[in-house]
Amino acid sequence: MLAIWASHLHGALGLSLTTAGAIVALFGLGGVLYMAAARPLIRRFGGPALVLPGTAIMALASLVVGLTPHWLPAIPASLLAGFGFFMFHNVMQANAAQMAPGARGTAVSLFASFLFLGQSVGVVAAASLMEHIGTGAVVVLGGAAMLAAGMVLAWALQRRGRVRK
Repeated sequence: MLAIWASHLHGALGLSLTTAGAIVALFGLGGVLYMAAARPLIRRFGGPALVLPGTAIMALASLVVGLTPHWLPAIPASLLAGFGFFMFHNVMQANAAQMAPGARGTAVSLFASFLFLGQSVGVVAAASLMEHIGTGAVVVLGGAAMLAAGMVLAWALQRRGRVRK
């Protein structure tokens, strides 16, 4: 979804590629802000409890960027999307590292491989959809897909927690 974000800001909202890229770069700053807040958030709520709020923030930010007629709301939306993504990603990565303690390196490398493969396939699918439904709809759909992924992960983590008890 992030690869399409800049294209949408440029093509649909008329921003220069430089400005669109700068707004999308705020996603990374949102991730840095999450890392600064991660320790107290994880202590207070626990890692798995961050999955749904993180993906909900991303979905809301995608909705704002995909449907807004003006580029200004994309600034806080990009920042918040990065914060939300890293809430989700941090939990995924931590669980990947804990799945197979005896083969932690293999587990993390498989996680990274599937993450990058999924991103590649997602960009190709999104690019083909752009011609048919437009960039705004693709951005919104990407946010919805992230929310769905968060719901599945939250369900799996809850289920795993119940099985352990």
